[in-house]
Amino acid sequence: GGMGVSEEVIVATGHKRLMMLARYPYSAESAMDIYAGVSA
Repeated sequence: GGMGVSEEVIVATGHKRLMMLARYPYSAESAMDIYAGVSA
């Protein structure tokens, strides 16, 4: 896309993590807390 390649990779990785987390029975809020912890 229009972004840098590294930025696109980061976005794609984050999206994959969210999709993976979405399979587990967490609320959206908990999933975002976990995602924030993983990406920190």
